[in-house]
Amino acid sequence: MLSLGMTFNPMGNEEVRLAGYTFRVRALSQKGVLANKAMRVVGGRAQVYQLIDLHTGQLYALKVMLPAFRKPQLVRNRELLSQLAHLPGYEACKQVYVTQEEHSSDLVRYPNLLFASLMPWIGGVNWATVISNWSSVLDDETSWEIAYQLVRLVRVLERNGISHCDLSGGNVMVNLGARRVSLIDFDEVYWPGAPVPAVIPTGTPGYRRRVESQWEGSSDRFSTAVLVGEMLGWRDERVRSKSSGDSFFTDEDCNSRDPEKFRLMGQFLHSLYPDLGTLFERAWQAPSNDFCPTVEEWRAALVAARGWQALPIDPLDHSRIDVSILPKLQPAETLVRPYPMPGASSLPTEALQRTYKPEPAPPPQMRQATRPVKSRRKRAGRLNLANSIAITIATLSIGALLVGMFFLIFNAGH
Repeated sequence: MLSLGMTFNPMGNEEVRLAGYTFRVRALSQKGVLANKAMRVVGGRAQVYQLIDLHTGQLYALKVMLPAFRKPQLVRNRELLSQLAHLPGYEACKQVYVTQEEHSSDLVRYPNLLFASLMPWIGGVNWATVISNWSSVLDDETSWEIAYQLVRLVRVLERNGISHCDLSGGNVMVNLGARRVSLIDFDEVYWPGAPVPAVIPTGTPGYRRRVESQWEGSSDRFSTAVLVGEMLGWRDERVRSKSSGDSFFTDEDCNSRDPEKFRLMGQFLHSLYPDLGTLFERAWQAPSNDFCPTVEEWRAALVAARGWQALPIDPLDHSRIDVSILPKLQPAETLVRPYPMPGASSLPTEALQRTYKPEPAPPPQMRQATRPVKSRRKRAGRLNLANSIAITIATLSIGALLVGMFFLIFNAGH
């Protein structure tokens, strides 16, 4: 039975009516004790359940935000996701957000689904699952192909001034058999002039240079370099054996200019094709994301490394995102960090808010009242200037008179 307390907690095989459809919650098992346990993935900000449409049998993911992260800013990206949703690899953008305006009856039944999102279930596994098992091996062709598919997808974003802002192994889905790649989790996506998300993204350990805001148009560049390196390197036993778990690098590695694993990855990529090694080294040594190689540079290097004579015809090359119709930053937006930055105080999240407010214009009555004051100041300034000039002229005149009298006296004595 569903709990109407602080969490959404359905049982396995329980029916859920939502957004005009009826679903069954996927259970861990169809028989035995686990038949009552719902299959769910627990994250730091949300829990994801697998739902089955009872009419079509199609699988869906229901992402339920934890109470602290149920913020109105979650729905700011709906217009952008609707433009991406038709592109291969962006199926997770076909999202329906549960809001009071559109799903009031659903929220009466399930009040804890406020700002939850319903989307197609993406098949395969995330990349973090693949590299968490260093004994898993990719053949050369799969390695090349999934790296290229990743770059194709991220290039769509970069070309339109958009960034995912948390590109990592956990947010990249791969179907190794079909050699397909998909991106998921667009809660913190950036576009020019975008309203700020509920929490400012700081990236994922192993895919960032340092713990700092990734809220910028170039934030995917360093993480793209790491992901391409991992996908190409996973064919090599030496690279696999040095993995740190669900990512090849740790935060400590990424904050070091020349760790052993960086040298190993760079040498391996250089052995595949020199430009790949050079791009990886540039990304590693870059002082910020802005100075990392662009995604287009990675694409060109992968094409050259595979011996293709020209860039293949790609339908994604013609995809355009109309950023002009997307929501824009309002005069006052609050940025909330998930935890203090290095050197910051250990105050709670609410105390680490920064509010951007334009200088308010004075009300009309105050503007009218200030005009006579300004006029009086101008008149006073002109009077002061006239007085200064008069005093100067008088001083010069007296000086000239004294000099004339001196010459008269001098001449009379001679």
